[in-house]
Amino acid sequence: MSALLAVRDLGKRFSDGRRALDGVSLDVHAGEVVALVGESGSGKSTLARVVCGLVPADEGQVLIAGQRLRRAGTRVQMVFQDPFASLNPVHTVEHHLLRPLARRLRQPAAALRAEAARLLAAVGLEASLAARHPHALSGGQRQRVAIARALAAGPEVILADEPTSMLDVSTRLGVLTLLRRLADERRLGILFITHDLASAAAIADRVLTMYAGRVVESGATATVLGAPSHPYTRLLLASAPRGERILPRASSPSSLSSPSRSAASSRAFAAAAAAGCPFVARCPDALPCCPDTPPANRTIAADHHVRCHLYQEGASEHAALS
Repeated sequence: MSALLAVRDLGKRFSDGRRALDGVSLDVHAGEVVALVGESGSGKSTLARVVCGLVPADEGQVLIAGQRLRRAGTRVQMVFQDPFASLNPVHTVEHHLLRPLARRLRQPAAALRAEAARLLAAVGLEASLAARHPHALSGGQRQRVAIARALAAGPEVILADEPTSMLDVSTRLGVLTLLRRLADERRLGILFITHDLASAAAIADRVLTMYAGRVVESGATATVLGAPSHPYTRLLLASAPRGERILPRASSPSSLSSPSRSAASSRAFAAAAAAGCPFVARCPDALPCCPDTPPANRTIAADHHVRCHLYQEGASEHAALS
């Protein structure tokens, strides 16, 4: 089955030459939620902005249902992190929904207002909220309005960029459940970007771990979060708050924490990481080849892929001798 969203070898550089994305490839199918996890600065939000056309890619391509996406349009919509900033405080909730509906449906005003009411119901809000301004809503209600606004454009793919990180714990689950239901009922493809592994475990079919602009591990949620293979994924799980450990995880040594380095050694490390594995200075299992040779993406089980030298042929013997 072909992917609804296909990202192929996407690359993006900052103005200072640093790579924000380095050959990123991923698939999202209709009715599927794929979680992209990683630390702040790993490239997750940059990927979302490139995919939806807000930022141009330097390399690679984005395909929607097999067609190359050349400009921003209605087929891919964003749900941003901050519901307090993503809605214009001057306009009512209804206004936020009517504008994309009018562009898509070209129907009389009464029909558009009825459709706006249906969208509010679809995201679990009362139609009476249509007349309110964003400041009169709670954070969870604002994020549901933002989701309804994305749906108003009639998208095939939704990019949800940390959609629950600014919500209190009591409202997060409701928004997560809503996204899962929309994927199932409307056959949407959802790329769910988060640093919260508990949220990823709650709704995602598959999980991709991103580090330094590269996808370093991918697979089914139970596999990646329950039995992680990449040292960086194990670091993320070890760093999760105790109350949020939904799936079992492998123990991870404290040596995975980021090492302190002088300015000179940092420059030397940056040069080495550019040539080899960018995680080498934080990895307790680094091999002699890691600073100089970039790891290939390897299939270690059905639908489980890891970008790590530990899984190359003979790696265990090499490690034992070093």
